[in-house]
Amino acid sequence: MDSKDWEWLVNNVFYTAKFLEISIRNSQNRACQQSMHMHRCGSKPHREVIYEMGGKDGNPPDVREVFVKTRKIDENIVEPETRKKYDELKMTMESEPTLTNLQVVERCF
Repeated sequence: MDSKDWEWLVNNVFYTAKFLEISIRNSQNRACQQSMHMHRCGSKPHREVIYEMGGKDGNPPDVREVFVKTRKIDENIVEPETRKKYDELKMTMESEPTLTNLQVVERCF
């Protein structure tokens, strides 16, 4: 990019009041998300994870398995809040085994 084009972009876009307002709001949103069960599967959609975990064979994983698969580093869940949510999912599924995945999600989230 030409330096004059960059200067124009910075002065006429990046320093406008509207852009700065949006930037601050986005930063605040990201800060909130980082404490809330961040998924760690990159740009891969959850439906693709489910497909790879058995959905393609007509045997989709339960919500607890997907939750772990999409939020672990190596083989471990690292964030304490995420671990607590996993334990809640597990307890809900064990105490009420007739619930569907959707019902479990509605109860826990």
